[in-house]
Amino acid sequence: AGLTWPLFDLKSWYANFGIASSFDPGMGGVESRGNQAPLMFHGALEFGYKLDQHNSVQFAIDQSVAPSRGPGSEPADNFLIRFGTKF
Repeated sequence: AGLTWPLFDLKSWYANFGIASSFDPGMGGVESRGNQAPLMFHGALEFGYKLDQHNSVQFAIDQSVAPSRGPGSEPADNFLIRFGTKF
């Protein structure tokens, strides 16, 4: 679950900022997930280009942090490229 706020929305270009959290205990409990924490907090910055009324391309940078791993834990970074279509 999360929230997203628009930073700007020009004719074809747009950007959003979002925060979210996720919970995934895994099928066999926390032990089967290895070093991954079941609770993660996410912050994302998204940049996009509207190709037309129905299609867009988006580049997103997402950083995830596990609150239960202590001060020495490293965040997980994700870089995404998405193609979107509205029906």
